[in-house]
Amino acid sequence: MSASIYSAAQEEVAHEFNGSSTFSSLGLALYVLGYGVGSMFLSPPSELPSVGRNVPYVVAMTIYVLISIPTALSQDIATLLTLRFFQGFFGSPLLTTGGASLGDVSREPNKPYAFYSLATFSLAGPALGITRAGFSTPVLG
Repeated sequence: MSASIYSAAQEEVAHEFNGSSTFSSLGLALYVLGYGVGSMFLSPPSELPSVGRNVPYVVAMTIYVLISIPTALSQDIATLLTLRFFQGFFGSPLLTTGGASLGDVSREPNKPYAFYSLATFSLAGPALGITRAGFSTPVLG
């Protein structure tokens, strides 16, 4: 449940937990806050040769996926909001370290195309995600 699907489901979250739409939008804000804080802690170790780029990706994404389960099953708004922060925290290395990973694996004449692709898909993902969530959230709840 990333940022785009949550923003489409804010009304359902407010209804499910008997809160206001302002209070339910805190879930998106905490996700983005966790995204910013997590990138400061989880991305710098990837620059260490002893750690490499793969370890932060694997550890953070594993925790991100595992946190998604209790987030989907949360019974109160406090649990949901806390887990949303941690989802943002552990989801952050994917985007913040992605450029460095592309720089490592692409050759010099192709680097501009690699970075163009990263920028394009990084911007297209949330736009397409919220469009899809806008259709699926009312149907699936």
